[in-house]
Order: sequence, then structure tokens, then C-alpha cells
Amino acid sequence: MRRYFSTVDSRFANIKVIAWDVDTTLYQNIPELSQALKNGFIEVVAEKKNLPLDQAATLFEKERSKYNASTMALLSLGVGDYHTILEVQKKINKQSYIKKDAKLPAMFKKLSRFRHFVITNSMLEDDLATLTNLGLSLSLFERIITPEDTGKSKPDLAPFKFLLKLTGLPPAQHVYVGDREKVDIEPAKKLGMKTILVWGKSKLADLS
Repeated sequence: MRRYFSTVDSRFANIKVIAWDVDTTLYQNIPELSQALKNGFIEVVAEKKNLPLDQAATLFEKERSKYNASTMALLSLGVGDYHTILEVQKKINKQSYIKKDAKLPAMFKKLSRFRHFVITNSMLEDDLATLTNLGLSLSLFERIITPEDTGKSKPDLAPFKFLLKLTGLPPAQHVYVGDREKVDIEPAKKLGMKTILVWGKSKLADLS
């Protein structure tokens, strides 16, 4: 993660605000956690749609592929909302998978000249627990923006517009850091923000 901020070039010279995704951005994908969440979401689809698990899995994957986001898949299928996501996260004990990363506080210390925000598709309760378990002080972030604030989730533009309203700064003075091109990078770019994609490559992002 630190390498993305090791140098500052002309693209980022005017940046005042860094906004962060959390899950699979501040930590790399954990296959066991991803599978547990996926199984939990499929169980929700099976129960709500009264379907066998294999059919529910097919339906869930089809919807998820449209958005590259499990939250949007469940909402699109009409089988749950953001609280449903939180229930699944608690059921599988998501936080037991999240481990402290000593490198993160050191990275944020080097980035202390910036204002920091979070934009995620998780509920605030889960975000607070994840950030704490990663070893980050919640005081680092001026605001954690969740679907509870706007009623919308990424890739909708509403959370990003909410951030711009909070800071009162031009979009070009913000950089958004995420791990998914369609969900994180595309909407931020549409509004004129700079973008960084972590753990992968992207032609759309300003840096990856």
C-alpha cells in the first residue's frame, strides 16, 4: 500500500483530501473471508427466493457480475438491504478474519498533511470494527461515509457527491483509493476526482 504514496508527481500536486475504501483496499483480499461472505449471501438469496442453494448461487453470481458488488446484487434481487449485509458479516464473524497491520498507522503518519475520509458500502458499525482491528485510530478520519448517509452505495455517485459537499473543495483536489475499477474508480473519475487502484492494474485510474 505504501508504494502508491512513495512519490508525488504533477497529477497529485494539488491534492488536499484522500478518501478511502476499506474492505480489500486497506487490506488485501482474504480468500477465506470472501468465500464465507459469498456463502452467506447465497443463503440469503436461497431463503428469500425459496430456491435450492445451487440455483441461488447462479442467480447471485449473475447479478453480482453486473455490478461487481455483492451489496448491489442483493438490492437488485430484492432480497435484502444494507442491514442484511451487516447480519451476514456478523453471522460469519467477519472481524475474526481482520488482523492488525503495523504498516498502516505508519503510512497514515506519513500522509498526515492530507484530510482523510472513508467511503464504503458497509454499515458504519462494521467499518468502525474493521478500522480498529486493522490498528487504525478512528480519529484519523474526518468522516466515514456509508449507505446510512445517502441511502445509496457505490458505484452510485451519491456517496462521492456527499464527500464533495462535506469538504467544499474542487473534485480535482480529492483522490479516491479503492480496489475495484467499476465500483471505486469509475464514479470518482466521473466527478473529476483523481484515483488510485490498489492490488491491481487499471488504465482508467490515475495510478495503479
